[in-house]
Amino acid sequence: HNLVKAEKSWSDENLFLDDVADVKTKYGKIEQVVKYQLEEHHLHGYARALSLLRYDIKWINGFSYKKKTYFVVIAQKVEKPLFDKVLITPGLTEATLTQHKLHLEKSGFNLTYLQNYMSHSHGGSVFLAVFRKNSYSNSTVIRYGLQHYTQSYKKLIELYAEEGYIPTSQSLMYNGVDGLVSFILQEDENRKSQKDYRSYEGITQSRLNKLVTGNAKYKRKLVYLDEADYFGKPQFSAVFVNDKVNSMLFNSKLSVKDMSKIIQREQMYGKLPRIIVAYGDKGSLWYAMFLEK
Repeated sequence: HNLVKAEKSWSDENLFLDDVADVKTKYGKIEQVVKYQLEEHHLHGYARALSLLRYDIKWINGFSYKKKTYFVVIAQKVEKPLFDKVLITPGLTEATLTQHKLHLEKSGFNLTYLQNYMSHSHGGSVFLAVFRKNSYSNSTVIRYGLQHYTQSYKKLIELYAEEGYIPTSQSLMYNGVDGLVSFILQEDENRKSQKDYRSYEGITQSRLNKLVTGNAKYKRKLVYLDEADYFGKPQFSAVFVNDKVNSMLFNSKLSVKDMSKIIQREQMYGKLPRIIVAYGDKGSLWYAMFLEK
């Protein structure tokens, strides 16, 4: 009887997974689901469904396409349920983000991811924040900032780099010609070995490809990527951190069909999607994707 029950719940889970995933990957013990275009107002329910299935959202990025707002999501199976350990909060204003952060810190949550995105349902620029319970050790210090002009942001991170801080989120948004960066800086505990990072904002799609390859030669891998619309053209913000670069693959302009093909093919070799960012260009939807073993 229990076996039948277990089998039923397994098949239910699989049916449910088909619903929550556009593509599923498996390599060894790692199982992932990827969703390419989740509507903004479905995010809360979706995140809840994933946590019920014991999937942890490892990457999320908001984007607009044809006057609607969506998210692309990569989630990975974990052994223990994640209930109340990870909070995904879209649609925040500067004020509500600050309130959330102060309130959640009291119960041991850390701000681990930040994105500034255009939301059609909220009528403008808002924030997506991810909070994780006890994500940092007691000795870790983070600094965050919302919508700093790119020039002042560059000066700021140079100053903080001297103290051992590295950017872990670096989201880009344009207000007319002005680039605005929202960021999280984390004090780097392995300071002796890891202060080598590079960050770029306002880069074109073709330059992005060159930067990924160029940084890989110096053992720096892509850890954060975001895109913003600059008068109808995509501009990217990227952070590379010195880390062991395993075999990887990056392409900055893929259709859904091509992306699915690549994911299915590369999972056999253990290369799995780590970062996916969607953007509109000349009326079509494209994806930049980073896979890593």
